[in-house]
This record gives sequence, structure tokens and C-alpha cells, in this order.
Amino acid sequence: MSAPLAFIYDLFNNPLFIFIGGLVLLGVFFWYLGSDQDKVKRNAGTIFIIGIASFSLFSLFQQGLKYGIDIAGGVSFTLSVEPNIGDDGKPIPLTDQAMEQACVILTDRLNSTGANDVIIRPKKKDNLNLIEVQIPAADPAKREETKAILTKVAKLQILPVHPRNNELVAEGRIRVPGYRMYEYTFKNGKGEDVTEKIFLEKRESLTGRDIVRAGVDLARPGHVNVTLSNEGADKMYNLTSRMQLGHDRMAIVLDDVVKSAPTVQAILSKSFEISGLDAPGEAEALTKVLSNPLTNKLNFESASEISASLGHTALLQGEYAGITGLILCFIMMIIYYRFAGLVAIMGLTINALLLLGAMSIFGFELTLPGIAGIVLTLGVAVDSNVLIYERLREEKRKWGAPSAWLSATPLTRRSPPSLTPISPRSLPPSSCTGWQPAPSRGLPSR
Repeated sequence: MSAPLAFIYDLFNNPLFIFIGGLVLLGVFFWYLGSDQDKVKRNAGTIFIIGIASFSLFSLFQQGLKYGIDIAGGVSFTLSVEPNIGDDGKPIPLTDQAMEQACVILTDRLNSTGANDVIIRPKKKDNLNLIEVQIPAADPAKREETKAILTKVAKLQILPVHPRNNELVAEGRIRVPGYRMYEYTFKNGKGEDVTEKIFLEKRESLTGRDIVRAGVDLARPGHVNVTLSNEGADKMYNLTSRMQLGHDRMAIVLDDVVKSAPTVQAILSKSFEISGLDAPGEAEALTKVLSNPLTNKLNFESASEISASLGHTALLQGEYAGITGLILCFIMMIIYYRFAGLVAIMGLTINALLLLGAMSIFGFELTLPGIAGIVLTLGVAVDSNVLIYERLREEKRKWGAPSAWLSATPLTRRSPPSLTPISPRSLPPSSCTGWQPAPSRGLPSR
């Protein structure tokens, strides 16, 4: 790569340049909207279009386009849904409504990660409740991340710690009636991992169903703010109001793993936070699954590659047909409209560049229906150009040279009013203001 191209590449990769360039283009756009002079509007519009086209072109070269499953293929995950165990120790049968709800929750989870064109559908095989998930082609790291998001149940429990936990652990107790022992690993003040044994109450106090909203605290990394429902707020208040503040502890358990076990310093109600999520991306991942909790455990069964809906030969034929159609359209525009046809071709090219560039910048996936929409957009643009140029031809035939009728105002284009003299003799008597001469009278005879 030559030095000038390398400089331009590095310049467009600089976030500060992109930020400043965006502000400049925004200012040019408002300049265009606020100006009343045609020359200023033309200059501002040209600068704005060139700037947007430059960003779009660079994004296409740097990031390219993402293709959907129907074009590029992808990967298919098969997950089995494990039924919950009832109080009597027997599995609770899964209903069709529960399977549909699980598919909706998985869709929401993947949508929160920015994944598009995802296909999720339930199916049954050998009396197993399965869910098939199809995602577009991605790198192995992205696939493993998607697999982890899908299989995470995010069963959240808020359980009180035994008031005499330290004494019971010091005595070597393993079982305590009504409580279950967990291992809680956390970092001490020196950054070292410390594992602590704690006894948590078996009876659930709060669950993920009581969560209304969960979000990462942007001001404090590793913290997640959680908002409960009204019923969950009452449960939280009843749980913390009977604790000894500053002494008793409450554990936050996610999928049978203790995430935090802080000391209760105040009576909590509707809002609280989960801390100690120090691993990279841990807080964000927890937020995604807490916002869409599953009630049944998902087991990963298999993964397989899926091919595109159309074969490679069909895709190449479609590309050749599209390119041939565009070339024929451009030739027709040039032959029929001459220089105006070149202007139309330039406008269509910029239109397509801006559309594809926006898809590349925002990470949208190009699918077969999307290609049909792009073709329709370009076709409507060609149709609009045809109508405009035909109207221009009519104006040219009527008014002569373009310099005369382009600069003319609507008033000067009107034909001047003509005055036609009308002879009173040519009008019927009824049209002469309704006046008629009175009949002559003779003198009275003597």
C-alpha cells in the first residue's frame, strides 16, 4: 500500500477523525437546511453527499457486508430443554406454550447481542423437546459466545446466609437443617482469590421472575443495577427487614454459583445492585441473561454447518444477471438522455453506495429480500429520472434554450393577457347592459 493510501486508511481508522468528520457533516447538513440561496444550497449539498459517500465507501472496503443465512450459510445449534423437577420428585411435562416462550426468550437474548437474521424454532425428536437455532456464518469465537448465551439458564436466587455461618463452618458442620452449603469465591484486598463456605437457606426468597430490568452501571465497572417488580420489592423488603443490619448477609446465586454475598447495610426494596463481576464482559453477559431468564435448563446437543438457501452457481448467476441489467439500463439512459443520462447514472451510483455503506456501518445483514428491496429502490429512482427528464424535454420544446426557461419564474412563463376590442354592433341587444331605445312618440293631434 502506497504512503498516501496508508495515510488515508489510518485517518479513517482514527475515532477522533470520524467524530470530528461527523460533526462537520452535521453542520453542513444544517447549513443546507437553513440557507435560502440556491448556490449555497448546491455547494452545501455537494459537500454533504461527498462526505457521506466517502465514509460509506471506506466502510465497505474496511468492513464489507454481512450476509444472511440464505446467501452465506451459517451454523445450526440443537438444544434440548430439560423439564423441571416438581416437589414430588417427578419431572414436570413441558407444554407447547413453554417451548414457544423459551424460543421467544432466546430470540430476545440474541437480539440484545446485535445478532440479526436468527432463526429459532422448536421441534420434537424421539420424545425429546428440542430447539433449533440457526445463525449466519461467524468466526469460531463468535459461535462459542452464542452457544454460551443460549445455554445459560440465568436462574437467579437471592438467599439469606445463616446468621451463625462463621460458627457453623468453624465447627466443621457440613449439613444444617433448612440450609445448603455453597462455596463462594471472591477476591480479597490484595487481589487474591479466596474461597469461603457459606450456608444458604433452601427456600427461595426471590427469583429471576421478580426482575423487571437489569443494566450495567456505566459509572462503576463490574456492577449491575437490578430493578424488581412490585411483588419482588415486597419480598425483598420482608427478607431484609428481619435481618440484623450490618451483621447478617444475603447471597446472590446465579445458576447455583454464588456471585456475591454482601452484608446487608440497609433495608432493601425495589432496586439493588450486584457487584463483584470483575471478569471482562461478565457484567454485560449477566445483564443479557437476567433480562431474559429461562425457567428450564438447556443442554447442548449438537452443532452443524448449514448451506445457503441458494447454491453457489445460482448466486453467481444472480450476480451476473444483476450486473448485466444495470449495464443495459445505463446504456439506455446514456443513449436516450445523453448528458442527463450520465447525471442519472451518477445519482444511482451514489444512491446505491449510500445504501450499502449504511448497511456496512451499522452492521446490517444483506439477505435475498434485502437485495430485492435494493433493486426496487434503484428501479423507483430510474422511473423518477425518466419522468423528470421527459418533463424537461417538454419545457425545452416549449420555451427553447435551457438558459431561458430554467431561469424563468412562474410569472414570466405565463402568456401575457390579450385584449380584444369588441364592437357594440357585434353584440346582441341583450348584452348591452339591458338598455334599449324608447319608442318615438308623435305629437298629439289637435
